[in-house]
Amino acid sequence: FLMIRRPPRSTPKPSSAASDVYKRLILFGAPGDEQGRLDKLAKQKDNVYSIAGKVVLSEQMAIMSNLSLMVSMDSANGHIATLFGINVISIWGATHPCLGYAAFGQSEQNSITPSLEKYPRIPVSIYGAKCPNEYIDAINDIRVEEVIKRIKKVI
Repeated sequence: FLMIRRPPRSTPKPSSAASDVYKRLILFGAPGDEQGRLDKLAKQKDNVYSIAGKVVLSEQMAIMSNLSLMVSMDSANGHIATLFGINVISIWGATHPCLGYAAFGQSEQNSITPSLEKYPRIPVSIYGAKCPNEYIDAINDIRVEEVIKRIKKVI
C-alpha cells in the first residue's frame, strides 16, 4: 500500500504517476472539498482508492500500519505512519524539514523540497499558515519524476 496526501493547490499528477508504479494507492484527506477532489482522482484509476472522509482516525491508523510507504506533505499522517515504522517520503513547500518537523527517524533524502536557488528564502513559514505570495506555489516546483524516483529507491 502507498498513501499520498496532496496539498489543495497541487495537480493530481504525482498520485496518477505513483499509481502506475505501485499496486494500490490509498488517498487520505479531509472531508469536504478535499474529499471531492480525491474521490474524483480515485475514479481515474482502478488501483487508486480514496478513504478521505470515509473512515475515522482509528481506522486510518489501522490502514497506515499496513502501508509499504507513505508519501505526504508535512502532515500528521506522515508522523503517524512513522510511529508504525513505515517509510515516509515528505514533500515540502514554503516550510522546510530543517525546522524540525520532518517525520522522526526518516532519512533526510526522503524530504523533498523545492529548489533553494529558485526559492532562496525557504523556510518562509513555520506552520505554512502565512506565506509570501511569491512562495505559495513553491511546492509545485517539485517535479513528479523526482518523487517517483525516490519512491522507486525506497520500495
